[in-house]
Amino acid sequence: MIVSDHPCDSGCLNLSRRDAWYLFGPTEAGPTRAPTDTPTVELPTEPAGGSSMVTVLSPGPGREFAPQDTITFDWYWPTLPEPGQHFAVYLIDGESEYQLGALTEPNNGISYRLVVPGDEIPATGEELNWQVRLESVDGGDVQVASDLVPIVILAAAPTAPPPPPPPSSTDIHPGRLLASNCFQCHGTDGINGTFEGIAGESATELYNELKELQTTTEADEAIMKVHANGYTDEQLRLIADYFSKVPTSVRK
Repeated sequence: MIVSDHPCDSGCLNLSRRDAWYLFGPTEAGPTRAPTDTPTVELPTEPAGGSSMVTVLSPGPGREFAPQDTITFDWYWPTLPEPGQHFAVYLIDGESEYQLGALTEPNNGISYRLVVPGDEIPATGEELNWQVRLESVDGGDVQVASDLVPIVILAAAPTAPPPPPPPSSTDIHPGRLLASNCFQCHGTDGINGTFEGIAGESATELYNELKELQTTTEADEAIMKVHANGYTDEQLRLIADYFSKVPTSVRK
């Protein structure tokens, strides 16, 4: 078929005629599909569900820690701190507050974790609390905070004093070796023996008794007479002085 825009007698189609529409259809353009944009993922600027409190995870209420323990503080919050803000963990002891550390970004997703060695904890006691705050870096503007969480941090046990050093030869009373001959009957150091205890007695009285025993005629003192005569006067004074210095608190 010959298409022409001029009138013709036969063998062609006159485009000026109304029937040209049937060949070519409507001349208007059809609807065009809009381009698809790649979605942009943005962190929310408001907490999910409108929450106004930081959710803490651990340590839970009443947890007890020893001085050598490391304490792990966990919490979550669905948004990042704004520039100039951070999350800070506080230990609260009555009217006193101590910042244990701060974070400006989560450790994993929306989870935050602050690890504090026990030797860096500035307070101990059974009535402490801990709290997380979203605040300005200078701490002057608190945006949101968690509940106070009770925590127990035990104080370090007092260190026992070191044992006294063993006595040297110069610390031992010079009369002790001489007096050791008396231990068999009167007990070690003159305490709790078979016979009369003589620890803590007056040095003068003991010396006088020993001198009297050197010349006694009593039959039941015959053994003591032999012992007493085995020492010089100076040695008897050392023996008496030694026994006089044994603490009377250990006598029975």
